[in-house]
Amino acid sequence: MNNIPLKSAKRPLLESSGRSGSCLGDTRINLLECINTCNLTSFSDSLVDSIAGKEDFPLQPDHWINSPIESEDGKSLMIIVLEKKYSEFVALLLKFGARADHFNESYGLYPIHIPSRNGDLESLKLLFRYLINSADPNSVMRINGRTPLHLMAENNFVEGVEYLLRQKPKVDIKDKKGGQTPLFLAAFKRADSSIIRSLLKYGADPDLKCLGSKTARDLINRNYDIVLDEDNSSPPESSSKQGVSIQRLGEIVEKLGLGQGNYYQLLNEFQYGLIQYKEEEIADYRFPGNMNLVQKICDQNIEDCLKYLFNNFPNMSPDFTSEGLSPVCIAAQRMSRPILQILADKKADFTTMNTHSSETILHILLKEGNKRSHDALKFILNDPEIEQQIRSIMNKKDMLGNTALHLAAQRQDQEVVKRLLQLGANIGMKNIYNEMPVTNILPSTMEEFLNEDCLLSKGDVNHDDFELEFDYSFLAPPYEDLMYGLSPHDDDESMIHIKPSDLKIPYKSALPEMNSLWIMAESKEHRHLLKHPVITSFLWCKWGRIRPYFNRNLRFFMTFVFLTTWFIFENYGGSKIKNEQNYITFCYLVYIVFTGCITGFIFRDLNSDINDMMANMKNGSTGRNCLSVLLSSWFEIGLLIVIYTIVILGEPFLTKALFIILVCLLFRELLNLAVSIKRYILSPENLVQVLLIIFMSVLLFDPRRTEKHESLHRHIAGTTIVLSWASLVTLIGKHPKLMRYNVYVTMFYKVMKTFFYFLIWYALFIIAFGLGFYIILHKENREGEDSYVFFDTPLLSMIKTSTMFVGELEFSDIPIDIDGPYSTFSYGFFISFVFLIVVVLMNLLNGLAVSDTGIIQEKAETVGYVSRVETISYTESVLLGDPFDFLSNWPKIGWIRSIPSISFLRQMYRNKYLQKFFHRVTGATGILLFYSFLPDKKLTIKPNEKLNGCPCFKIHSMDRSIISSAKKIVLSKKFKEQTVELSELSSKVNSIMDLLLKSEERQKLMMDKLNNIENPVDNWSIKN
Repeated sequence: MNNIPLKSAKRPLLESSGRSGSCLGDTRINLLECINTCNLTSFSDSLVDSIAGKEDFPLQPDHWINSPIESEDGKSLMIIVLEKKYSEFVALLLKFGARADHFNESYGLYPIHIPSRNGDLESLKLLFRYLINSADPNSVMRINGRTPLHLMAENNFVEGVEYLLRQKPKVDIKDKKGGQTPLFLAAFKRADSSIIRSLLKYGADPDLKCLGSKTARDLINRNYDIVLDEDNSSPPESSSKQGVSIQRLGEIVEKLGLGQGNYYQLLNEFQYGLIQYKEEEIADYRFPGNMNLVQKICDQNIEDCLKYLFNNFPNMSPDFTSEGLSPVCIAAQRMSRPILQILADKKADFTTMNTHSSETILHILLKEGNKRSHDALKFILNDPEIEQQIRSIMNKKDMLGNTALHLAAQRQDQEVVKRLLQLGANIGMKNIYNEMPVTNILPSTMEEFLNEDCLLSKGDVNHDDFELEFDYSFLAPPYEDLMYGLSPHDDDESMIHIKPSDLKIPYKSALPEMNSLWIMAESKEHRHLLKHPVITSFLWCKWGRIRPYFNRNLRFFMTFVFLTTWFIFENYGGSKIKNEQNYITFCYLVYIVFTGCITGFIFRDLNSDINDMMANMKNGSTGRNCLSVLLSSWFEIGLLIVIYTIVILGEPFLTKALFIILVCLLFRELLNLAVSIKRYILSPENLVQVLLIIFMSVLLFDPRRTEKHESLHRHIAGTTIVLSWASLVTLIGKHPKLMRYNVYVTMFYKVMKTFFYFLIWYALFIIAFGLGFYIILHKENREGEDSYVFFDTPLLSMIKTSTMFVGELEFSDIPIDIDGPYSTFSYGFFISFVFLIVVVLMNLLNGLAVSDTGIIQEKAETVGYVSRVETISYTESVLLGDPFDFLSNWPKIGWIRSIPSISFLRQMYRNKYLQKFFHRVTGATGILLFYSFLPDKKLTIKPNEKLNGCPCFKIHSMDRSIISSAKKIVLSKKFKEQTVELSELSSKVNSIMDLLLKSEERQKLMMDKLNNIENPVDNWSIKN
């Protein structure tokens, strides 16, 4: 009965039918090797790759997975793993459709006989896990006619007997070795007395004759202290009552499900049988497969039987939480809307899951994909009585990591997708293939959802009381998306499996909130949605939270660049500049201005933090936020001390200050390295930072001042200035308030990347011409100061050719021998270089640059928001220890993405005490909106309300462009509503006009008929 969630897997799957014998052989060889090496992961991967997702469950008996393997003496895969007691492998084989009831011809037995003989209780239970792929408890071995009960009794398997008896086997089957029953064999082998008692309890007859004339009663009286009476010779089950037994009720349900017999007669018999029993008797009875009567009815999809059952027993629970599926899940697998309706009316638990595949009712229905499942799904998604329960399981994952939104988006069912989003489905949760549902949702559906459900308003857009409400529920990270191994509550395993409705205290975890938007920014089809006011308002709020950290880093690096430049000019700028009084005064004045700007920005951010703290205290928070503000501002205080010390002491303290700043820079880079070694090594920006640290360390600590080392230091110093200023420009360009400059920086790097890839190939032309110029124009013994030496070595020739490529031709300096016999050829060679390289290639590069910049300018606003998303996402992941392994998404190269991120900080965050300590020191939780600032995941503002206070401190006022865009959407929605109303009114008027016209036609017709009647009467009157 359980649907195997392979249908939702998006990996390419091999069809099992039509496959060549060699492929089958290779697959089974791989599986056997995995079994022999006990490699469960590879075993699972091989099954996923070889079992087609659309095959039936269970697989056909002649399927290769059930077939005997000649190299293993005719054993099947199931027989092999059962013999080895590899229960995990057994579970996987059953999950992928291997039959639990397949007879092995080579050994003449069924799979159930092996765990029964070996005492393997776990594997035995697995064989009864799936209702439609369950072992037969009455299976008989060919050689001796023994059932699993015989084997368990013979081998004193107490737990197995207890479990198997609950599956309702026949307890008095005789074997071929003297006609022994399980009870007789247990007594004969002197098995544990609990086995004897259990068999007697379930109706075993101690008076059946075995081995001729012997009975189990004789052996029990002789070997056991068990008193046998008449009650022990017959089953004490309530099902033996006169009339209709409970077992007969189950048979009636099965017949109704198969369409056998007279429907109404069977239904009347079922109704008559119910009144003979108490509610407890019906509830406690178990059919084969460990089902109760409610499950049995749901399995056969008999609506009338379920109504009769609940009418007779109104207090009977609609939930059954034993090893089988719950009635709700069974009804979902049968795609029965009426059954689900009855269960909902009985307040059934719709949050129950298939414990074997981790599927919720949403997964089960979405994987079917037909009209019946769609109707059932439509019911559970729109029934207000169970809406809260459905919301609580909305983001649960199956064994492939798919949420309901994953499956709906893959099926492109936009109506269901939109409804799931309305119920709180998260668009950024990953499955095991690192896929997020947002990538499969149509942009039009997403935009419609944002317009209609995430942007709400009250009042007139021009009134002071006008309200805008932004709903961010679809972005809030659910706890299910946090890997269990990284959970700070890793000592409480029950937290993962607890029902949402059972949580008395809501669990709060500091989780990143930008993953969904980062994926949206990466998708070319969806990134334009970043301009939507719901998204831009969220980014604005996120920037308000992350701004202090970004600004702190920016101020720190600006200080580093300024002090580095000053230090280099002091030590390597030459004595002439250093000794000029104007230079010293200028540097000091510039530093004073720089210090004032840094101080102003620091106090501006501190004011913002204090305002946040005061707002929290008004909302009932305690004074602990004061400590958080102080702890998070320790870096600014230290930076101010260093800066003002330089103001007081001047240039003599510059080296020491730069050393302190360099140590802080080193610590920052070590933190980035600890978050993700892979990303750090593969990021050019980080490599530039490493070079800056190395170069500045050399300049600060290398005491050698010889002419040779002085020249080296000057080259290092010059490179350091370029790298530091380039890094500063890039960092400033990422500031959200400087969106235009962000576009310029993006243009620069985009064009540089284009040129780099272009010149990798076409640089061969430049090299070829450089070598050609060297061969043609070099001279062995060139004399004189005016001699042109730039073509006398291959290296100089290629460097000169590269400069000529950008236009530095210097035609008069080209050393062509005018009087030589081959001067014409030399000039022709030079002209061909000018045409091919300077004209054609250079203009081609210019065209590429214009094309790239044009595209970026057309999408300037989107580019700016993409950059903001990347900046906030990276900062958030670093501060929170990257719990979702976000940093492994970069770089965007397939084989590199598969390399683990190697995060030391994430491992440290496993410890909840260390995590709490880091959060306190860095104030990392302060960057999160849903953690404390927006617990209900909604933001309500009054954009037309007038604000008082100093304008320079109004940093919390939302950007007017966002408000304007939101108002446009609100007006557009109202216009559409009015248009619809007018359309409906117009249609009503038209229908009324049609009725009037029809009425006039009827009146006209009646008048014509009256005239026709009057004319004969008049004629008759005239004649008379």
